[in-house]
Amino acid sequence: MVTLLFFIPIFAVIAISFINGERIKTIKTISVLTACAELIVSVRVFTRVLSGTPVVKIAHNVLGLNDYYFMADGLSILFVLVVNSLLLLVTVFSLEYIKRRGIGVKQYFMFLFAVFAGINGTLISGDLIGIFIFVELASISSYILTAMDRKDENYEAAIKYIVFGTISSLLLLLSMAFIYSKISSLSLADISGLWTIYRNVGNMATLVVLISALCIKSAIVPFHFWAPDAYVSAPSPISAVFSGAINKGLGVYLLMRFSANILAFDRVIMQLLAFLGVVSIVIGVVLAIYQWNYKRLLAYHSISQLGYIFLGFSAANPVGILGALFHLVNHSIFKPLLFLTAGSIETSTGKSDLKEMGGLSKKLPVTSFSSMIASLSISGVPPFNGFWSKLLIIIACVRAEMYVYALIAAAGSILTLSSFLKVQRYAFYGFLKDENKNVTESPLSMTVPMIILAFLCVFLGILLLPGIDRSFLGLALDVIMSGKEGYCNAVSEGMLK
Repeated sequence: MVTLLFFIPIFAVIAISFINGERIKTIKTISVLTACAELIVSVRVFTRVLSGTPVVKIAHNVLGLNDYYFMADGLSILFVLVVNSLLLLVTVFSLEYIKRRGIGVKQYFMFLFAVFAGINGTLISGDLIGIFIFVELASISSYILTAMDRKDENYEAAIKYIVFGTISSLLLLLSMAFIYSKISSLSLADISGLWTIYRNVGNMATLVVLISALCIKSAIVPFHFWAPDAYVSAPSPISAVFSGAINKGLGVYLLMRFSANILAFDRVIMQLLAFLGVVSIVIGVVLAIYQWNYKRLLAYHSISQLGYIFLGFSAANPVGILGALFHLVNHSIFKPLLFLTAGSIETSTGKSDLKEMGGLSKKLPVTSFSSMIASLSISGVPPFNGFWSKLLIIIACVRAEMYVYALIAAAGSILTLSSFLKVQRYAFYGFLKDENKNVTESPLSMTVPMIILAFLCVFLGILLLPGIDRSFLGLALDVIMSGKEGYCNAVSEGMLK
């Protein structure tokens, strides 16, 4: 069943490619059914992982490799659930969005599902060769989606994205060559069992190259230069996918997997990730404050919020890792929600500059309410979900004696709040401009996904309260804390079952 996670979207791509482009309803129906099926399979695999044993599928002689395996454990299934839940909401939101924007329905959904096939394949792949192939599938498809509007600025952003994506791919290939030369295998289980960090130039160079490749995919500072333009140029639902799925599935997940289950929380690596995280918090939020383009402002906040995930994870203690995982889930809720509100405003008013908005709460009440909830959540205002995950990260930094980093994280949250107060002031409140007096709220297919995400921002705020089941995050936490030995044992148990 685990292999269905990437086969289902691949089948959807093939099916849509054979449909006449004029049969829009058929394409949309297949798209919604595919997204629903993907989420159902994700939940089904999660229930099996919840029973205590990872789900492992062995594929013999794939790509010339013996016993190539796909595995869903507590860490990967967390990402799978988050990614595929977002897929369904984005698919529903896109039904009316692409119609209003005049985007080709067939091409849009083909490449959207190709992206998610690549992300899901990356999350369950057990070999670096497979990971590379799936990463490239998702990346190439996302390049095309960035330029979907076919304007000069879209092509420029896509080219920048391609350049950085190519650099990342080359670095990943180079690190794979180094690793294979050391242990004659690219299986994650073999690497985890055999790879030992020695303080020599060759091994340290391998780690630097590998982490640099994954940091580019994550869009963490100073590897973030492709992200703002790509987020702005892509259709808003795709910007939500960039923020909530691509940089998580292709970057953050692999960094967590390698750092914990292969490098065993190497002290130097953790210090590096902590530094990158805190720098991203500061630079991202400072640059966001000065932005007037709504989507560009959100893009810089994505970079800043990723910094919190890096910082919590790098504390390398259970509280910090739990906070990082919780913030990862939260960020995949409130940030896509903010991008969907940007898409709702864009289709209703045709505007993305905050200075050209104003008073839209009267005309777009659902969009305004959703934006307010997401703004409070990302700013860490209690009792919303973003507050609790940031609090855990700050507590973890204090426990790890990273006091300065804890203060910077707290200050970053205050600056985030000031930035989103500006958004609320200029976009939704104040005087309604004459050109926006005939604006109407977006249709149900666009507002329902926003309402669901807004509800989750509130509901997940009570996730860590006593008596609430935490197995959703606890499984991933256990996998990370188990380190190298835990990962190898999990693969062995899954293969034997």
